[in-house]
Amino acid sequence: MSKTLTKTKHVLVRCWKEFSENSSINALRYPFNGQLPKIEQFWWRKSIVSFLVAYCFVIVTLYFKWVMNPVVVTYTRTMHPLWELPFPAVTICPMTKVRVEEVNLTDVLVRVRRGETFDEYESMKLYTLSQVCPFMWMWYKQKTPANKTSSQVLQNMSLSINDLFLNCYWKNIKWPCYEILAPTMTENGVCYTFNQISSDQLLRKENINLESVVTNSWLPSDWNMETGYGDNAGVDSYPFRPLAKGYHSGLAIVLKTRQMDTEYLCEGPNKGFKVSIHPPDEYWTMSNRFFRLPFQQALLLTVDPKLTTISQDLKKHHHTRRQCYFNDERYLKFFKIYNTNNCLFECFANLTDSFCHCDQITRLRGLNTTVCVGELKDCPEIILHKQERSHQSLNGNEEWIGPCECLPACAYVTYDVEVSRTPFNPHKLARALFDTSDFYTHSHDYALLAVGIKSKWMLPMKRCELMDYGDLMAQIGCLFGLMMGASVVSLVEILYFCLVRPLVQILKKSDTARPAIPWVK
Repeated sequence: MSKTLTKTKHVLVRCWKEFSENSSINALRYPFNGQLPKIEQFWWRKSIVSFLVAYCFVIVTLYFKWVMNPVVVTYTRTMHPLWELPFPAVTICPMTKVRVEEVNLTDVLVRVRRGETFDEYESMKLYTLSQVCPFMWMWYKQKTPANKTSSQVLQNMSLSINDLFLNCYWKNIKWPCYEILAPTMTENGVCYTFNQISSDQLLRKENINLESVVTNSWLPSDWNMETGYGDNAGVDSYPFRPLAKGYHSGLAIVLKTRQMDTEYLCEGPNKGFKVSIHPPDEYWTMSNRFFRLPFQQALLLTVDPKLTTISQDLKKHHHTRRQCYFNDERYLKFFKIYNTNNCLFECFANLTDSFCHCDQITRLRGLNTTVCVGELKDCPEIILHKQERSHQSLNGNEEWIGPCECLPACAYVTYDVEVSRTPFNPHKLARALFDTSDFYTHSHDYALLAVGIKSKWMLPMKRCELMDYGDLMAQIGCLFGLMMGASVVSLVEILYFCLVRPLVQILKKSDTARPAIPWVK
């Protein structure tokens, strides 16, 4: 046994001497060169070990950078025309919820203060209306719970398209408002949306309580976020897309409300409309960013689209590495299309159902989820505040995903908006023109909304691989050459002298070894 170990050691020492004398890494011949002073040998040994440690540290750092941050976001090389993206969806919510003939809130307040009682149907309407009127809690305490028809009751008594919109223009062409505006249920009640994907293509209606959905039938969509418009999509494809910048190629709507319907007991000291801009594939909630449009004003919104795309090469990476989801990677129970807003909306609905076992009448609900009534009426709001407070507990720049895990979509669009307001008084215009018609009647309040695109061109952002496998190997090879003065041939030499050469000599059972290279003496 001792003789075998001695022989193996002898073979290894011989192989090392041959390698150091004949390797393409010239510096390796100096650490054990007997012709050099010991201090020089020690200096070379220390230097080579230091370089090797430094190389390993740099390689490990490079590897973890490749694993943990595989994505870089850069601008694309070319400008894209604006018609490659759809015109934004525009959601309009009136602050006046009902006609005075349906519910007179001033009369209700008087009756409440007199201590009068309401019949079953009146109680139902008032309870339902209190779900979308944030200021009713100040003066109205309803004890009668809502039944299963409360969502339908809200839709029946809400203002119709004819009550709210006078004229609608798209690309400077007048359209019937009911052809381009569709009803949408939000926490502000029944609103109206322009250019949103139809509910059939956006929602999984087989998993949703249809009482919480306002059905809207639109043209089939020729666009999705990841692939854009289809090859056969024309100028008039849906969602609508702009062909030029400015308001003449955008949306313009004259809005109205009867003065007798205006009251301050529902939305408080505000009157007019709420306007929100969002992508066509998002189920929008008005609790997000919106713009106020008071009466007798014109609200001009100039939209600047910001597109972020992704390289298909990133699909091989796990979503936790690239920090985004492709549409087919994250299944949503309520939605057919994944994006952050849809994911958060569904997550909040699931959390509310788990803790409250019910939800609000204006929110999408599961098949077996009932409306929150009685003591549970405020439960959804409590869950929302708890979720918001969980974000506020963070320190520094710590990343928080939370129970929703709603990472961004890998391809998405945002719309930056510039706001301009001007006075709008059609009554004075009619008087100046000696117009005696009832086109702009004095019994209504009016407002104007105009939405246009800022620029004809855009420069998208793109998520790309920071390094592919070829780039990684190239950087490792460059660092290997920089630190060690070596190459791939040097690695082959190391493998040869560490494995092949010793194994061959041990198996031959001979102390007489052949030289490593024919011309070595």
